[in-house]
Amino acid sequence: MNIFSFLLIIKEKDILLRKKMKTGILYILLIAFANISCGIDNKNKETGEKDFYTIEGSSGSILLYTFDKTKSTMTIVLGDLKEELIQQRAASGMWYANEHYDLRGKGNEIELTKDGELLFKSSKK
Repeated sequence: MNIFSFLLIIKEKDILLRKKMKTGILYILLIAFANISCGIDNKNKETGEKDFYTIEGSSGSILLYTFDKTKSTMTIVLGDLKEELIQQRAASGMWYANEHYDLRGKGNEIELTKDGELLFKSSKK
């Protein structure tokens, strides 16, 4: 089981805890704990590629995402939001979308919109 699957299981089992504290804070702490304290490597042992990626937004939120190259999809988790996006043809960078969500990025810059409204923008560092 990789850390992404672990986070999804925790999210589903976390209904009561969500009423007491914001899930965004819980996930940030969980990701930090998994990556730093436990030394969990987010790389697939067979392929050497990362199982999941994280990026910090300009508002301090954390976007977690993973790719499924066999289906040409990307799964994103942002707070309570979990969506699967389909790869689109991009001239440069990356572009994934479904009927409501659109994620575009190049380098370390990523923007996620829902029906044209900006939900997430990566912070420039």
